[in-house]
Amino acid sequence: MQLQGSEEVTYSLALKFFWALMWRGFLAAFAVGFVAGFIIGVFNAFTGSAISESASGVVGFVLGMAAYFFVVKHILDKGFKGYRVFLVKTG
Repeated sequence: MQLQGSEEVTYSLALKFFWALMWRGFLAAFAVGFVAGFIIGVFNAFTGSAISESASGVVGFVLGMAAYFFVVKHILDKGFKGYRVFLVKTG
């Protein structure tokens, strides 16, 4: 189904979309993970408690997925390099 002003999805366009999503997602997840790890490390140092590495990993994963959700929302809201991604209801 072609909409007015839309283009056929090519591998080149798919790669542009993939790259826009991946680098933003990586940076967001890295930043959130760094901050969460720092906070957990400071908490452990000051309280003397030891949150396990696996618990820290789970917290990092959950926060990273949350950050990635906002990246996807940002990509859907934002145009990039002359294109804009949008969702069309088909039924």
